[in-house]
Amino acid sequence: MQSFILSTAVALGVGLLIGIERERSKGLGPDREIGGVRTFALVSLLGAFAALLDSAAALAVFVLLIGAVSIAGYVRTAGEDPGVTTEIALLIAFVLGALSLPYPAYSAGAAVAVTVLLASRPWLHELVTTRLTDRELHDGLLLGAAALVVLPLLPNRTIDPWEAFNPRAMWLVVVLVMAINAVGYVGLRIWGPSKGLTIAGVLGGLISSVGTHGAMAQRAREHAGMASAAAAAATFSSVTTAVFLLTILIAVNHTLAITLAPACVAAALACAGYGWFLQRRSYSDDLPDVPSGRPISLRAAVLFGAIATGVLVLAAVLSEALGPRGAVASVAAAGFADAHSGAISAAFLQRSDVLTLHEAQIAVLLSFSTNAFTKIIVSALTGPSAYALRIAGGVAASVVAAWLAWWLVGQRLAVGGWT
Repeated sequence: MQSFILSTAVALGVGLLIGIERERSKGLGPDREIGGVRTFALVSLLGAFAALLDSAAALAVFVLLIGAVSIAGYVRTAGEDPGVTTEIALLIAFVLGALSLPYPAYSAGAAVAVTVLLASRPWLHELVTTRLTDRELHDGLLLGAAALVVLPLLPNRTIDPWEAFNPRAMWLVVVLVMAINAVGYVGLRIWGPSKGLTIAGVLGGLISSVGTHGAMAQRAREHAGMASAAAAAATFSSVTTAVFLLTILIAVNHTLAITLAPACVAAALACAGYGWFLQRRSYSDDLPDVPSGRPISLRAAVLFGAIATGVLVLAAVLSEALGPRGAVASVAAAGFADAHSGAISAAFLQRSDVLTLHEAQIAVLLSFSTNAFTKIIVSALTGPSAYALRIAGGVAASVVAAWLAWWLVGQRLAVGGWT
């Protein structure tokens, strides 16, 4: 009896919740839509009663009855409102009422999601018709295809003689990079470029910290007096890079992530402090707008995955020929292009026992250091000397902090059995 009472209460709540939203939007007068708060509550209760009968035939009859009512309501209001949202919502209320008996928690949660979707009509319509561009739609579909179509089709096993290249694992890295690109783009669209270079720098670190350093160097060269502001934005991108690096390690290799967590945190804190110092020294209040660019760069994401794949294969070959030192050297060399791909490679190599835990730690830190060197070179070649000098100070501070934190804490975590 308690179960029946709970299911009935959930069904009533489902109908009331959806009905309240529909009542507010159905209009007034003889041309109003068919469903309001009472109609939806009764339909949801009818679904619960149909489920209590435990008869497939009775449930089918009720479904046909609600379907006929929905069709009749649509025919009556089609001239004023050709949409079928209320009619579909009525059928959903019935189904959720029926599901409240076997799955009350799911039924209640689904009702909340349906109500949020119905109440979001103005915002969704404005987003789709006004704010969303063709390029954004194209790139969103591209991300969906990469994650939901291509990824499941790839084999989840190594296919090379050295057992280093797993197509699904590598494409997962590509999808991850594409998703991060999309998150960074959405952040820029929401906050707007007028927020200044700092937000662009933080979000740019999700995509490419080296690229962000180059972009900010161009800003500093184009606008006199912006060396500190641009350097602060680039330095904040390194904060995001350190946090993202730790996140990737947690997802790929939990053991390695624990031992390198102090180094990543220390590097992030050093960059955050140095970036705040540079930002305080910036005296320019009129910062130029920062374009958001494209939502997703498939070419950059595939290049990222290709670097990680190449490092894995090269590391496996060098490890077979030269031992673990060859694998460490290849991971460190990958850092000149991207620190994250080198870290991913080291994490996979440690999981496959090509590298020991200590060797993998050294490889990741070397990759982080070589990537820092690339930032300095890019800043010096593309930006003014004042900008490059400021960047060098922040990069050096982050590298020293990372190695020192690993030496003082990270090694002891591994030795102490925290992994």
